[in-house]
Amino acid sequence: MERDLKELFPGRDIVRLADGRRVALPLHYSGPEGRKRWKRLSTKERGFVIKSIISFKFFFHYIFLPHQSVLDRERWPEKLPRHWEEFCDDVERTIPPDLCPFDKETREDGIYRMMRLWPTGSGKTTIVVRALPLYLIAINPNTSVLLGTSTTTLGERHVQIHRNHLLHNKRLIECFGVQRRPDSTKTW
Repeated sequence: MERDLKELFPGRDIVRLADGRRVALPLHYSGPEGRKRWKRLSTKERGFVIKSIISFKFFFHYIFLPHQSVLDRERWPEKLPRHWEEFCDDVERTIPPDLCPFDKETREDGIYRMMRLWPTGSGKTTIVVRALPLYLIAINPNTSVLLGTSTTTLGERHVQIHRNHLLHNKRLIECFGVQRRPDSTKTW
């Protein structure tokens, strides 16, 4: 049964891709002003936005990592290491369809979780704790995120990174618009 994206994501324009899948565009590209903004984009730019919505791996590589690399003063990898590619694919499969503003197959077993044991420094925190919450917020601003950390300092560090991306990551803002309501409080 096809989900009603208009009902699940009110106010968002729906586009149909060449393969038949539907995508609810971010509010940034919906409504009268958003449609004008969408039409001004080139075909390549539209493709970039669509890929950023429907692929966590693409979002991680082309939205999250370029900005994070600047923050960390590291070189942005033009190609993701294979284990990161596989991990991003696995993470993407664990995202329940109800959170996604696009047509996504439902798992028969209804279980959306995974477990990975990797050594320190392999990218687990970068992918799951830093990039994934930003992706979920970008594709569905009504998503709430709860992070559990071993210390308050570590939790505050992660929130600081999320905040920096939401306020200063140009690619994130160009694709998804500003993700902070003007009436929100100073608390993050």
